[in-house]
Amino acid sequence: MDSLVEEKKEKRKRIWEIDFFRGLAIILMILDHLCYDLAMFPNFFATSSYNEIFLNLSDFAFKVNNSFTRYVFHCIFVAVFFLISGISSSFSKNNLKRGFLILGACCVLDLITYLIYFISNKGIDVRMIFNVLMPLGIGTLILSFLKKIPYNKYICLILGSVIIILGFIFNQFAQVDVENFYDEISFEIIPSILISKAGFGSDCFGIVPYIGFIFIGSFLGDTLYKDKKSKLAKLDGKWNKCFCFVGRNSIWFYLFHQVVLSIIVGLICLCVGYRF
Repeated sequence: MDSLVEEKKEKRKRIWEIDFFRGLAIILMILDHLCYDLAMFPNFFATSSYNEIFLNLSDFAFKVNNSFTRYVFHCIFVAVFFLISGISSSFSKNNLKRGFLILGACCVLDLITYLIYFISNKGIDVRMIFNVLMPLGIGTLILSFLKKIPYNKYICLILGSVIIILGFIFNQFAQVDVENFYDEISFEIIPSILISKAGFGSDCFGIVPYIGFIFIGSFLGDTLYKDKKSKLAKLDGKWNKCFCFVGRNSIWFYLFHQVVLSIIVGLICLCVGYRF
């Protein structure tokens, strides 16, 4: 009986490195958004009184947010996030359900941003439609069907590689140019947004090329983790618990982190002398 219990516990045991890298990507995303908030929040305050230290911090955050170094790291960790999500699909019992849940969370988040926009009488524009959960959810749904095809992991490898290569060829990883970033959404620009050639809203991700990383991740999961066991078990320990906790609860951190950051930065602005 004891052996059966231990066996069940082993089956339920999560692979720490997957949670770790997902958590790392989420934490870096939060820091990136914090940098954006510090750079932009002073613009929401109408006052001639300001704190010089905070203003210098805001200027520094603005420079970091618009730097090439930030862009490079942004691309890397977005790719890691989608790769890890693809690997996680290998452990999911129902990717169809998982995909719909992700898209459901995407819709809820989009609805909240629109409510904020209208409740503030268009004063706070944080509208989103194509946030990062959109390509993640659609990619997961596509995977649920691909995994039913013979030799599916090789199909995922080839399809993912083609999408990513085309993304580099057509420069779909570059930041959207200002002239291709729209203040209002329309049916005419949706195709361009879906292939990452146009942007709208406070967080915008096209389906292409990002689902390519999900497909590659699925191949890696089916290849490296076909035994459902950690490949770095000897490195596991207390040092990674914070990152793993964030990784295990990544959806909640993504949904609510900006609310918490906005409140914190807003209160800091008020405390150092900014006024509405």
